[in-house]
Amino acid sequence: MWSESYQPLSEREGSAAAEALFETARPLFAGQHPQVVGVALAQLTALWLAGHQAPDEPERIDEFRRRLMEIQAVAALELTPLMEAEFVKPKMAARR
Repeated sequence: MWSESYQPLSEREGSAAAEALFETARPLFAGQHPQVVGVALAQLTALWLAGHQAPDEPERIDEFRRRLMEIQAVAALELTPLMEAEFVKPKMAARR
């Protein structure tokens, strides 16, 4: 269901690549207004979803993209306590 041919990454390769991308992007969002970050993330998410194509089953693309968003939302909610503990709370404590 990809517009291009991608080879699956191992869990280790995928995790390392995702972590590197996260660390590269994180400073771009630091200090930005939450509303601005939300819009930018929505645009990036839309671009990510648009990259998922189904040339053999175009009638199923909306269903597929909704499922991807469900998986993404669950992952984000599960990561929120970790991000809060690692990045948000220490920053808030330093401001006191």
